[in-house]
Amino acid sequence: LSDWVVNGFQPFAVVEQEDFKKFVETLRSGYPLPTRVTVKNRVMKLWEAERLVFKVKLEKLVSGRRVGMTTDMWTSAAGRGYMVITVHFIDDEWKMRNAVLAFKRVLYPHTSERLASHFLDAVNELSPEK
Repeated sequence: LSDWVVNGFQPFAVVEQEDFKKFVETLRSGYPLPTRVTVKNRVMKLWEAERLVFKVKLEKLVSGRRVGMTTDMWTSAAGRGYMVITVHFIDDEWKMRNAVLAFKRVLYPHTSERLASHFLDAVNELSPEK
């Protein structure tokens, strides 16, 4: 379930949607669906396990290359601010590649100082020295 949530870009709360519950019930009657909090915790555990692997792979991919970074901010339906940071580069086959470096919750107010701090923290977390 956690892999499906991640790979399908599903919200953690998908497990609370009635149609999803009905779908799961038709697949396996009586299956106890985890809560959205449990799904979130499992996904975060997966991310922690993959973080080092991701860091090593990313370092190899971008080593010696010029990269571009972009950020995007949006507000959830619950009024929470989020920032995603993406790195872009061209590989050896001249294909444009990208990878998400971070997905951060950003508290209000979204000042330039706060946004810069989140951006730098995300980049520093993946720096080779860490």
